[in-house]
Amino acid sequence: MGQLADTAARGSESRTGVGIMTSAITLAAFAAAQAAAPQAAASPKWVPLQQAQTQQAAIPATAPVAPAMVTRVLPAGTLVSLTPTQEITSKHLPEGAQLDFIVVNDVTDNGVLVIPRGSKAIGVVTMKTGRAIGGKSGKFDVTFESVSANGLLFPLSGVHRQEGKGNTVGALFGSIWISGRSAVMLPGQVVTAFTKVPVAYSVPASAVPVMASAPVAAAPVQAGAPAAPVPASVQPVAATPN
Repeated sequence: MGQLADTAARGSESRTGVGIMTSAITLAAFAAAQAAAPQAAASPKWVPLQQAQTQQAAIPATAPVAPAMVTRVLPAGTLVSLTPTQEITSKHLPEGAQLDFIVVNDVTDNGVLVIPRGSKAIGVVTMKTGRAIGGKSGKFDVTFESVSANGLLFPLSGVHRQEGKGNTVGALFGSIWISGRSAVMLPGQVVTAFTKVPVAYSVPASAVPVMASAPVAAAPVQAGAPAAPVPASVQPVAATPN
């Protein structure tokens, strides 16, 4: 009996030890699985290069939205102030020569800038006379042709005449002679041209100023007119007992 009891006790201890060892192994495996899980979740999924490029190409690109444009017209007869870019003199100026001018002041249309200052304009010499002995001064005419601004060409009209001022007195072989002066036009001298025809142009709608509406004037009251009757207030009527 004693031997059987000892054998049973050793068997029980053996099973207890095996159970504890099995539980320890299970807990260790569970902890290792939990430790590996975040690393597996955090690691990126490998995608072949060609497949990734195909996926990126399949994503439609968002097209930029173009601003709303408004078409307006710069009327004919709009004043354009010009000045030459260099000195112009009748002394060495042939007819037909093309001259360069720039715009002096901004040209606007109801608050919208159409032709900014500094825009280039063109004029052509259509008449020229040189100075001569006898007091005749030189002169020339410049006919304005066009001005370019914001990719548009605005035809111009207008002619400017420049004349020499004063005379020159000299002596030649004991004789006195009088000669006129050459006509000279310098940068900074402002001359006037006008737009020749109406020209349409487009600007963003956001660049067009909002014009304030004019206040509505009250209708005038004629003197001596009878006043409108004022309705009498309605009084409650007491009920008549039956």
